[in-house]
Amino acid sequence: MDANSSQAVPSRLVDAVRRPEYTGANRCWPCTALNGVLLGVAAVAVGTVSVSLAVATAAVGAGTLAGEDGSDPEVVLETLIEGGVLAAEGPELSLSESFETAWDEEVDALLDASGEELAAAAATAAPGTPETTVHEVDGDQVVQLGSGGSVMDEDEALLSRPVVVAEVAAVRALTAADVKFDAAARATAANALRAFLDDCPVCGTALVESSTADCCGGQKGDPQPVSRCPDCETAIYTFPTA
Repeated sequence: MDANSSQAVPSRLVDAVRRPEYTGANRCWPCTALNGVLLGVAAVAVGTVSVSLAVATAAVGAGTLAGEDGSDPEVVLETLIEGGVLAAEGPELSLSESFETAWDEEVDALLDASGEELAAAAATAAPGTPETTVHEVDGDQVVQLGSGGSVMDEDEALLSRPVVVAEVAAVRALTAADVKFDAAARATAANALRAFLDDCPVCGTALVESSTADCCGGQKGDPQPVSRCPDCETAIYTFPTA
């Protein structure tokens, strides 16, 4: 897993943590890394309406362990820096070497997990210990957080295997580093940290820039930029546009 991307820190978190390569001529690719998820701006809305599981799988990969969390974004960002997770040098923000190594090790420990083992790990990492169910969709494993029924409730989410591996590993690494978060803020931070990934946590393929309009069958509403694994055909992180 390569997560070395530097990101520029603006004066206000709400203005986004921006990758320098996505400014100027490339500014059509919004480079929000932390602010969108921490401020509660929705990524792709998975399970926000009651839909059949078959329809909901079109949005697989956009879910998160965090659910709805009211953590203060500035506090979360400050805690990540003070806890040695993120390194700030001037206007640049990146994963610290120590946390990146710890995250990589936790990812490696999950790569051979069965679907049931991964679902159990997701339930433990998520706040509130929700029910989890494993589904097979086109030969790929999907973890559903919630009741596990064929109709999704508004507070449920579908997570692809790469997303589960990345977020569970991040939660474990944050816990081991004794970063001062409660369970909800820890899961929210794990979601935001996915924005720093350059490679797929499962297969190691370099992520590519894409859009919710281009992958997973397309989405309703305005398209949002995503980092996507072309081999797993999975969105790894959806960048909010607000």
